[in-house]
Amino acid sequence: MKKSKKFLYDGLLLTATALIMRTVGVVFNAYVSDHIGESGMGLFTLVMSVYTFAVTFATSGINLAATRLTAEAMGHGNEREIRDAMKRCIVYSLFFGTVGGIGLFGGSHFFGAVLMGDARTVPSLRLLAFGLPFLSISSALNGYFTAVRRVAKYAVCQFFEQICKIIFTMFGFSLFLPMGLEYGCLALVGASMISECLSFLLALLLYLIDLARHNHRSGNRQKGLTKKLCGIALPVAVSAYFRSGLVTAEHMLIPWGLKRSGATSDAALASYGVIQGMVLPVVLYPSAFLNAFSSLLVPEFAEEIASGKRRRTEHIATKAIGATLLFSIGVAGIMMSYADVLGQLIYKSAESGFYIRVLSALVPVMYLDGIVDGMLKGMGYQFYSMVVNIIDALLSLILVFILVPRMGVIGYVITIFVGEIVNYALSISKLLVHMKVDLKLKDRVLKPMLSVVGATTLGHILFSFVEVHPWLQMAACLCMYIILLFCTFSISKADIAWIKGIICKKGGKVQLRHRLHRQRDVYQSLHF
Repeated sequence: MKKSKKFLYDGLLLTATALIMRTVGVVFNAYVSDHIGESGMGLFTLVMSVYTFAVTFATSGINLAATRLTAEAMGHGNEREIRDAMKRCIVYSLFFGTVGGIGLFGGSHFFGAVLMGDARTVPSLRLLAFGLPFLSISSALNGYFTAVRRVAKYAVCQFFEQICKIIFTMFGFSLFLPMGLEYGCLALVGASMISECLSFLLALLLYLIDLARHNHRSGNRQKGLTKKLCGIALPVAVSAYFRSGLVTAEHMLIPWGLKRSGATSDAALASYGVIQGMVLPVVLYPSAFLNAFSSLLVPEFAEEIASGKRRRTEHIATKAIGATLLFSIGVAGIMMSYADVLGQLIYKSAESGFYIRVLSALVPVMYLDGIVDGMLKGMGYQFYSMVVNIIDALLSLILVFILVPRMGVIGYVITIFVGEIVNYALSISKLLVHMKVDLKLKDRVLKPMLSVVGATTLGHILFSFVEVHPWLQMAACLCMYIILLFCTFSISKADIAWIKGIICKKGGKVQLRHRLHRQRDVYQSLHF
């Protein structure tokens, strides 16, 4: 398989993997919430908020470092350097994973009973600590698979881990859930820990098999690999520590604030679990469909920037933002119209349906922020994006501390809105300062809003006479929305031609191969 075709294949495979994994994740969340309830979801989400920070420390930027060091060694044609680099990456992972595990185990009482105010989280945190070294090494191995273009093996490990997690969760629930909510949460995190360890063993086996392809005697030993490893991983790690720490602190404050507002402990956990563990995964699910678009858009954008084609980059920015607006407004409108149905279909919860409707209004902002963030990275403003994310996390922490004790769960919803809007405002303002973008608000905002209102209204009228499954109703509304976009000239033939042009420009297969080859090189330089 030629490198250009391999690049395209890998991109599509990762996109399909992300979509399938997100689907499985939503279905799995529905299964878990049905068994442990909203309070159990809140307890589990609370545990995972602390665990996420521990994972950030355990990995400490190793995935990026392993990818870059391996890719550079391949570029040098030095087989020995690949092995030497990966040995250092594995030792680095083992060190940070072990320290992270010891820290989480030793500090579990402080994190759970003192900071979160719920001693039921302590056993779960202690159990999760044992899996951190394995998870950290897996992160390094997955970085290797990415660098050597074996993303299929990375995808296999992800699928295997998810399947194991589901199987062990079902088994654990049958044994421990009757003993109480604490033990149900313990079964859930135990299944997660075991699946991570098994996924590590599979990744290690695939790595050793793949490594046999590289002749360890080919090439010379390179000096300074350890220094280079730390130079790549540690700056990424430090910034990740800071942002993850702020996010973890925010999540620990939410149940505390809800209890201060007058809610009982279980009610506070239930409200937190509904929004964070149930609603947000549904609201963010459709963004998986943007992954294919954005993964091809970013190298396209970066390539034109590198070529100095300013007008071309402005054209791409305009089209990308316009396409995202059309998609996100349609998603928001349909999700808002069918929020109650989604809440009942997925979680059998009226409360989750209410918050799906509320947060669906934020969908265009969330989805646009991801696209704009990719553009800024393509322009070389990675540090600015990192600063914006830290500002977002810090602002959210402050708002949670101020609003939630006074306003309850509404204060948390306001915090989500303010944080997302501020993040997007800072990002889009940076883009507009350096790029002239014609937003065409009439065609990209007003007409799509009228179209989605028309599509959902027609859908409700039609399906009041004909009984159709809700999923098919939403699909029909989506089709009507697309038709109305064409009728209102929100989508033109030029727009369709541009989208096709991202993947294949005129000039035949030869030109396509050369273009994909150039995009691959730009993507590598951007990612690394």
